[in-house]
Amino acid sequence: MIATGLMDIIRVKYAMEITDVTEHRGYVNTVYGLKTKDGSIVYLRGYNPKDSIMNKKSTNELAILNFVREKTDKVKLDFVISDNENNQKFEYGGLIYTLRQGLSGKPSGHGLVNSAKRRSTGNLLGHLHNTLADFPADQWHEFNYGNYFLPIIFHLSLEELTTLVERANNAIPGTNTLAAKIWGQNRKKAYQYINRYCELRKNIILPVQVIHGDLDPTNVTFMGDRAVGFMDWDFLQKSPRILDLANSMINRPAYRVGDGKITFDFNQVREFIWGYQDTIHNKLSVEEINAVPFAFYNMGLQYLLTAGFLFTKEISDEKLANFLAFRFVFMDKLESLGEKWFKLQDN
Repeated sequence: MIATGLMDIIRVKYAMEITDVTEHRGYVNTVYGLKTKDGSIVYLRGYNPKDSIMNKKSTNELAILNFVREKTDKVKLDFVISDNENNQKFEYGGLIYTLRQGLSGKPSGHGLVNSAKRRSTGNLLGHLHNTLADFPADQWHEFNYGNYFLPIIFHLSLEELTTLVERANNAIPGTNTLAAKIWGQNRKKAYQYINRYCELRKNIILPVQVIHGDLDPTNVTFMGDRAVGFMDWDFLQKSPRILDLANSMINRPAYRVGDGKITFDFNQVREFIWGYQDTIHNKLSVEEINAVPFAFYNMGLQYLLTAGFLFTKEISDEKLANFLAFRFVFMDKLESLGEKWFKLQDN
């Protein structure tokens, strides 16, 4: 339930009359959808300023959103609304809040299900990366990537990755839950995965820039089959840009699930990359494209290592068990592919 004081601030500072409130609970934060008197929807997001990570992340987020909006009209993103004193955030009850205008278009809840959506999303991501590549380095606030609930593992050492596995081991609520049993049966694999990951990473040198960090298809908005905007900037980071490509493809077109099996469609992966290459100024190198399999491995492992956080959250045993089972199957599939991944020269 949203606090009355928050409603009063929005009414006075933003001159908005709210007629209805919808609460959206995610793994990271709570977002309120607010319906205004004129029928439009705005979104209220809160950050804990005492949490140094969230404080720096919220500062980065506002700076990036303002920068992208100023520099390009090719990418639509959620607009941060200023109050009557031109402030973009306010504090209430120990939290810092921002008010956002929602995006036009609709998210692709079922993934990039056709060629037009794949090419268009690749196109739009290229435009976004062109702009983010020019973000001033002195305006970026560094933070510890490993302490967030969804650890940004590209920057972490083997010792830090081991700590994340141990966090999951220590967070298991009890041996009688299905999720705990699945983790217990597979946790040795988690150690194998992080060792394999570090071996893969040693041989890969990739350029790093500011990227979105969480561009699964649910965070892309479409008008028909045309990608028009990106939302949900919680995982902004400085990492290899191919991680954004892998995340965009990690539901579809990278793989499909059927009859308990995961299959990869490399032709669909290529379509996405071709779309990206059409608009990106600094084209992906052969080394970057050949590292896309590593990027998938990175994203699969990154999601798996959220288990230590999720065991401590109010999440149903069934949901967590399904999450873990799928992640282990996904990583096993990547392991089984070996050298069967595509290379640039296959195009």
